Amino acid sequence: MPSLAVGTTNPGKVAAVESVLTAHPALRSLKIVPVKVDSGVSDQPKTLEETTRGARNRAQAAARAEGADALGIGLESGLFESDGRMFDVCACVIFDGAHSHVGYSCAWELPPAVTEKVREGLDLTQAFNACKICDDPKIGDKGGVLGV
Repeated sequence: MPSLAVGTTNPGKVAAVESVLTAHPALRSLKIVPVKVDSGVSDQPKTLEETTRGARNRAQAAARAEGADALGIGLESGLFESDGRMFDVCACVIFDGAHSHVGYSCAWELPPAVTEKVREGLDLTQAFNACKICDDPKIGDKGGVLGV
């Protein structure tokens, strides 16, 4: 059975992949294998390019770890700025062994107070906690700050 190696063990991201696969009959037979791999980028990517590179690195590393017939999928959340505002986005890369196919989630604007904290050097989770929007240091493993 072909497998889909997901380049993360983050429960929220693995669940998202499972949800997509079960919604498409042609993909239901793929075995989903979470694989802990390094993104090769900073813990908090701050450009669209860095976020995409992290997703690509995860997809390729996961596919290689699982074997020759595996597809790899990499999901990387990151930030980017436009017109002085900061946005969160998720890059998704599917690697078929030869080519990378890239897609993006909808971006959403961070609250100004959170943006300020990120510019001071906090990651997104730390910034949300510092601004008292949430108080969970593991929110990234539980659906992320978007869920908040």
